Amino acid sequence: MGCLKTIVSFIIVVLAVIGLNSLGGLDKVKEFINSKINPSPEKIEENAQKVADFSNISQEYTIIKTVEIAGVSAVVSENKITGQKIAFGDGSFLIKISKEDITSDKLDEKIKEIAPKLNFLPTRVQGIYIKEKGSFIADNQTIPYAKIKIDILSEKQSDLEGIIAVANVTDKKSKLIVAFNDEGKYDQKETENFVNSIKMYKF
Repeated sequence: MGCLKTIVSFIIVVLAVIGLNSLGGLDKVKEFINSKINPSPEKIEENAQKVADFSNISQEYTIIKTVEIAGVSAVVSENKITGQKIAFGDGSFLIKISKEDITSDKLDEKIKEIAPKLNFLPTRVQGIYIKEKGSFIADNQTIPYAKIKIDILSEKQSDLEGIIAVANVTDKKSKLIVAFNDEGKYDQKETENFVNSIKMYKF
């Protein structure tokens, strides 16, 4: 969200320089900025379909957020019943990480770099710790994952747990999957079912 606020601030400065009246006045500018910060559900759905085909996901899930900054795109979905969230996007969305990284002994180093970049989480992250590793089958491939615990810097909110996983969509392109829920509530099978419902590469 910090990056988006910076971009919006930059837009405001530019609009001030070139003149508000030439763009329809202050109300039009406010409307434009609000549409970028708080897009409509229809716009969120439209943006999500640019990342992958989500048309077959369970009705229990709703797409709550899309991120598109500097060519990097990601979609965050939430289960309306369990509260479980699943982020799916470009491999560079959080950090450059591959299937090989997930299965390697150097994953701890990668994980330390990820913590400050989880800006779609509901609060600030103190640390991420690997609990175990595994894999599942989706989209005719084996998807390796690391089950993680996410410590939260808040006494009012529970710590989180979930997985970080990587799927290949082409020989040169991958998608990063980050799924999480409150500690003790995360459901791995739910994540696997969700990922299996996505058509990852449709272009």
